[in-house]
Amino acid sequence: MKTKSPKKILITFGRSFHALELARQLNAAGHIVYIADSIRTYVAKYSNAVKKCFKVPSPRFHPEEYITALIRIVNQESIDFLLPVYEETTQLANAIDRFPKSCKLFCPNFDLYLTLHNKWSFQSKLQELGIPSLKAALISHRDDLKKLDFTKPFALKACYSRASQDVRKIYPNQSIDALPIEPHNPWIAQEWLEGNKFCTYSICHEGEIYAHATYPVKNAIDGNSCLIFENASHQGIYQWTADFVKKVNYTGQIAFDFIESPCGQLFAIECNPRATSGLLLFNEKSRLDKAFFKENTSPLLPAHNARIQIATGMLLYGWRKSAIKNNNFFKFLKTFCSTRDVVFRANDLKPFLFEPLVFASLIKNSFKNKLSIPSYYTHDHDWNGEALNLETAIANAPQTQSFDP
Repeated sequence: MKTKSPKKILITFGRSFHALELARQLNAAGHIVYIADSIRTYVAKYSNAVKKCFKVPSPRFHPEEYITALIRIVNQESIDFLLPVYEETTQLANAIDRFPKSCKLFCPNFDLYLTLHNKWSFQSKLQELGIPSLKAALISHRDDLKKLDFTKPFALKACYSRASQDVRKIYPNQSIDALPIEPHNPWIAQEWLEGNKFCTYSICHEGEIYAHATYPVKNAIDGNSCLIFENASHQGIYQWTADFVKKVNYTGQIAFDFIESPCGQLFAIECNPRATSGLLLFNEKSRLDKAFFKENTSPLLPAHNARIQIATGMLLYGWRKSAIKNNNFFKFLKTFCSTRDVVFRANDLKPFLFEPLVFASLIKNSFKNKLSIPSYYTHDHDWNGEALNLETAIANAPQTQSFDP
C-alpha cells in the first residue's frame, strides 16, 4: 500500500547500502527519492528507486560548500524531507536553521548530537541520567595515562571513531605506545567487559520509538563491524532504548552498541546518533517510511526471521578467523549461501550488476589514498571533532576527567 501523500526525499551518503535500502523502501511507498554523495560511482546510483543523483562536496573537507550544495538541491527540487545517513549528520544538525522551513531535516539538535556522538560525553550523559555505565576516564594528554587506576583490562579508543577502529585492549601496568591524541579528538579509557554484543537501530520522534531493530554482532570485519544482520528480540535492550530516548526527548535515527554481562546486565558502550545497518533488517513489506512520517500507531519491528548480509563484505572478510568465533571456510560457506544479499533484488537488478564496477573503483581509490577499504569508504564523511567552519565543536568539549560507577 502506497502512502496517500508522496514526498520528495533527499538521502545523503548515497554510497552506503543504507541509502540503497532506504531508497527502495521509500520508493515502494510512492515517494520520490533523490540521492547526494561526494563520489560519482555507487550502487544506489543505478537503482530504479532513485529519480536523480547529485555530486556534492565532501562534508568533512568542505563543510560550508557541502551545506550550500544541499540547500541548493532542496530549493531546486522542492525537497520535503532530508534524510542523513552517516556522519554528515554533524554538519546538517549544525545548519538546521539554514534550510527552508518547507524541508524537514530528520536529525537531532546539534548540542544533543555532539553529546551522543562523542564517546566520553555519551558515557557522562549516562552518569547524569543515573543509567549504569562502565568505569571510564578521559585521556586528553599523554600525562593522563599515568593517572589511570584500572585494576582490570580496559579499552582505549578515540572519542570520535567508528566501527571499533583502533580499539586497544590494555592490561593494568601495561606500557602504552604513543597515542595519536589530537586537541579536538581525545581518547577514552573504558573498562573492558566480556559478554554478548548487540547493536540496535531506532527511529524516534520526540522521545518515542517508531521503529526498532536489535541484532547480535556476528560475522564482522575483525569481529567488530557487522557483515550479517539477524533480528534478535531482546526486550531488555528495547526497554533500555525506550527509556533513554524518552529522557533526552530524542528525534531522529539512533543506534547503540551494547554488551550484556554474563549475569544479564546491559551496558551501552557507545551511541551513534544516525542511521546504522539495523535498518537493513526492514524491507518493502515492513517499510520504514511509516516510522519516518509517524504513520504507525505501534513501533515497527523486523520480521522475526529477518536476516541479511553484505555479500561483498562477506567475500572480503567473512571467511577470516577474526570474523566470528570458531570460524572456518565451511562454516562461512554455509552462512554465505543461505543468507540474502542486501544489494540483489530481482525487480531492481542494476545495482547488483554494476556492483563489480563500484567495487573496482573502491579498491582503486583506497589504494591511491593509501587507506584500507573500510577507512576509505567513509573517510570524506567522517567527523572527528574538528571545527566545522560553521561553528566550533570544541567549545562543547566535556571537562570532567574521569568517573567510577
